[in-house]
Amino acid sequence: MKTKNKAHHIANYRFSAGEKIFIDANVLLFLYPPTGKPKSRGAAVYSNALSKLLKAKAQSVVDALVLSEYFNRYLRLEYEALKEDYPRFKDFRSSILGRKISENAVADIKEIVRHAAPHDTCLARDDLFSVLKEMPNGAIDFNDGLIIKNCLKHGWKLLTDDGDCTIGGIELLTANPKLIAACP
Repeated sequence: MKTKNKAHHIANYRFSAGEKIFIDANVLLFLYPPTGKPKSRGAAVYSNALSKLLKAKAQSVVDALVLSEYFNRYLRLEYEALKEDYPRFKDFRSSILGRKISENAVADIKEIVRHAAPHDTCLARDDLFSVLKEMPNGAIDFNDGLIIKNCLKHGWKLLTDDGDCTIGGIELLTANPKLIAACP
């Protein structure tokens, strides 16, 4: 997994019909932010990219790892804004407000899978050991390693805003200038 990724700026990318694009959780959070979080700088560029992807009849793809990351981060972002009222995350999550926010996250996930094909996360023994081998040196985190392995295995491009996603040998679509500079 030492091969550098190749990044393309999402604003200049032309999608092709049938092309499969794996969407990372960080991009989903730009597209479907928690209700208490204002739209950020990346929302417009990634929203435009999703519109172009759909118009070109390319296929967006997600898996359980990404949906889990999205859901958990969505709740954590809302919790961070309400931490004074709920000293423990589990208290927040089980509160009436926490349950309402969870319902909002679930509604967003249902919307996500209306546009993105859910795909199984491949976890072959060799892939797992390959990812685990890279983890101690800090080059990659576990979920990112599995996402990259899936993209490699299926020939998908990864739509991400993760500035640390520099190795793996895949093509990236991003608006993150750090990632574009690191993966020319």
